[in-house]
Amino acid sequence: MASGSETSEDLYYRLRGIMTRAGVGEMLARLGERAAALAESARVVELMEQIPNDPGSGTRSSQRGQVYMRLAATQAALGASASLDATVRIAHWR
Repeated sequence: MASGSETSEDLYYRLRGIMTRAGVGEMLARLGERAAALAESARVVELMEQIPNDPGSGTRSSQRGQVYMRLAATQAALGASASLDATVRIAHWR
């Protein structure tokens, strides 16, 4: 179910909501909840694909970068997880 921030016409508000979801994915990864973290990350990517890139907007570009940094942090946390097989951890680092 989509939240109000995910469907808002205000792109700043929508990106903030997506960034929050990306942060949830990162925390889930740090807690060892791999499946849930990957599901959140997939949803974040899906939502980001719906927002057109606007290189002329520094604010929007910064927000996009912050979202992708959170996605990378999620993968890094999964890559550092001692409970995962080494080949799975390496795949997350890639």
